[in-house]
Amino acid sequence: AKSVANILLYRVERDYIYSLYRYLSRRLFVGYFKRGLQFIKGENSAVLSRNVNVVCYTFITGVLRPIATLASEVLLLLMIFISIAIYSPLGALLAVAVFIPVAWLYFALMPSRLDRYGNIENEAQRRKYRDVIESFRGYADIEINNAFENQLSHFDNELDTIINVGRKNATISMLPQNLTETGLAVGMALLLCLGTGLESADMKILFGVFAVAGLRLLPSARNIMSAWSALRYNRYTVDILAKARDVENKQSKSTSERID
Repeated sequence: AKSVANILLYRVERDYIYSLYRYLSRRLFVGYFKRGLQFIKGENSAVLSRNVNVVCYTFITGVLRPIATLASEVLLLLMIFISIAIYSPLGALLAVAVFIPVAWLYFALMPSRLDRYGNIENEAQRRKYRDVIESFRGYADIEINNAFENQLSHFDNELDTIINVGRKNATISMLPQNLTETGLAVGMALLLCLGTGLESADMKILFGVFAVAGLRLLPSARNIMSAWSALRYNRYTVDILAKARDVENKQSKSTSERID
């Protein structure tokens, strides 16, 4: 029943996510087009195209979905922790003492890196789109001037930047699992050291409670950190869509004032 419920809930979430993507992408496309020829000529068509086709999708999958994951996992984490605290306050306290420093270390060190990597990839993707469009549009001139190697060199540089940033982000995405597993191992070691004065039966119960707590808390903690990383890495999409929304609101206000 649990597996069937998870599948059904995933389908509902997937359908909702893609319906949001369709709405945002279509709205941005229509909004750009309705701003007129002067706006389209004054902007980089590669940037507009990427905003419509890629940024909207990245915003949905890289921002909204992680926010939903954060909300659900935080709620689950609290429910599990409260249950453990009711059964064994000492085990819950030890879990907090182990996992809070691990989470703090990750959240303190990673934000600036993730923001920087996300912005670097966004700019490199924009330049790569521009190189491709300019090469196709100016095919005749490029062939006449034998300039394709120069265009290809620019394209390769942007690809290298994107791949390099992707590798760094992939490394960061592995940290939540490694840090939480390390925290669990450290917690068990501390428990063995601190439990030398306890009775054997009490020690076994406490160790078992902490082990179960760690195994139940670990996936939620890992998912929270991973979702937060994705949110920070793709945060640049919020600024792009917010800017488009502000321009749209100003245009609508200006049109209303002219009609009045």
